[in-house]
Amino acid sequence: MKADNTLGAPSVSGNPVPVLGPERGPAPVLQVRDLSVCLPAGADRPLAVNAVSFDIPAGQTLCVVGESGSGKSMIANAVMGLLPVPHVRATGGTMVFEGEDLRLANETRLRALRGQRIAMIFQEPMTSLNPVMRVGEQLQEVLDCHCPDMPGAIKRQKVIESLRDVGLPEPEQTVHSYPFRLSGGQRQRVMIACAMLLEPTLLIADEPTTALDVTTQAQILTLMKDLQRRKGMALLFITHDFGVVAQIADRVVVMQTGSVVESGDAQTVLRSPQHPYTRKLIEAIPQGVARATAGADQRPPLLEVRGLNKTYRSGGGWFKPARTVHAANALSFTLREGETLGIVGESGSGKSTVGRCLTGLIPMDSGELVFAGQPLAADVRHRRLAQRGQVQMVFQDPYASLNPRQSVGSAIAAGPLAQGVPRDEAWRRTRELLQLVGLKHDATDRYPHEFSGGQRQRIAIARALAMRPRLIVADEPVSALDVSVQAQVLELFEQVRRDFQLSMVFITHDLRVAAQMCDHIAVMRRGEVVEHGETAAVLGDPQHAYTRELIAAAPRF
Repeated sequence: MKADNTLGAPSVSGNPVPVLGPERGPAPVLQVRDLSVCLPAGADRPLAVNAVSFDIPAGQTLCVVGESGSGKSMIANAVMGLLPVPHVRATGGTMVFEGEDLRLANETRLRALRGQRIAMIFQEPMTSLNPVMRVGEQLQEVLDCHCPDMPGAIKRQKVIESLRDVGLPEPEQTVHSYPFRLSGGQRQRVMIACAMLLEPTLLIADEPTTALDVTTQAQILTLMKDLQRRKGMALLFITHDFGVVAQIADRVVVMQTGSVVESGDAQTVLRSPQHPYTRKLIEAIPQGVARATAGADQRPPLLEVRGLNKTYRSGGGWFKPARTVHAANALSFTLREGETLGIVGESGSGKSTVGRCLTGLIPMDSGELVFAGQPLAADVRHRRLAQRGQVQMVFQDPYASLNPRQSVGSAIAAGPLAQGVPRDEAWRRTRELLQLVGLKHDATDRYPHEFSGGQRQRIAIARALAMRPRLIVADEPVSALDVSVQAQVLELFEQVRRDFQLSMVFITHDLRVAAQMCDHIAVMRRGEVVEHGETAAVLGDPQHAYTRELIAAAPRF
């Protein structure tokens, strides 16, 4: 039976489904027909993309949704001419942009189109930005390439205006910063500013808001929609967040293992998903319902934080004085046994700094930490051996925190071995923990690059548990994961919290995740806690204007 692909009618199939554009309306800026992309020999399937078709008219947004490995980013890279040929290449179909088939364009032609007519925002800005070039230089490089006759003063002004448009504070100072000086959300805004600099006809955004806090995400989505409305730009938006789809999409394509399983008008697909896979993705979204906290205040305190202060010196140079940034300003709170405290706030609010101070990875300037009734040194190197193991951290990016040359088993066993645990016991513990987090027994001999993002985060959790901690600090542990994997990892966190009687500090910018995971919430802004209380009270009846702003900006549908 042939699927109905007219506008507003979702199509559903277990086989590859062509996604057709509307029969009436503006001509498509991008028209993709039967696009297939092959994978190298030995991959888990022959095709990364299997006969996918869609149209994107001017002024409209097509969202491509699916789990990691579904092929959605391969489509973006194929359109941009960024596939790692010859091992991964387009083997069939056409990609017609403004009447020109991009599959037939040579590299010189593609280079002329990229940045000026077609632009792309990548998911991971730290690997996209040059670490030894200042931000302003990198944006001006785009203008130097495509607008060589533009006067330098005008170029510099356009760069500053572009940074201001994406909500970066003090853009006149930001142009002098190196990428590592900026937070993850700020770096992503730089990438968006770079892509929008020349106001392209087609903007491809590959998970551009995944690492952003809710208010920044809302600002970026509003900015994209505003630019689209003013310039008639077509937008190909790749995401795993159906809350984002609800806010920005005109049409949606749902992909699974390289094929389209459902497509149609965005609101129709969201309200009445037909395919089981689409329903599974929607059901995996955290609902934002606050958990019960009965009896939490009667538990004994595990961690007491008193007057924690941490400052940084930022932005100094020959011609520009350094500034003092208060990442944590006189913070005080108590975490009780078995309790989960959520720390929420925008990028740059200081929440990750607080987590690293608690673990001793960066020493606080002043203040006092008391753990289980005993003083806890600010620097992990000065803590007693037993205390080091009792406070563990799970980082946002497990791939960056795992040694790529060390097998997974060795990475997990290393901590217990350093604590003097006998080798047999350390490896027995390693195997048990890998089984607990849902990985197969052969994972001990494999390396981080052989695992998916969700699996690497499970390894990171197992590594933290190997130390038999009483407190885990989790810094944005699910922000880069698609919704179904995110749900599995959150369930795992909850399981290990119950089974091991752990306390947790859960750092996140997603209020839906905080509501699901946390007993209490501390809302941070510019290094200060502006609101703190039980999750249900803070989210249900927020007292501070900033908390209300965060809640209003959270994606929903």
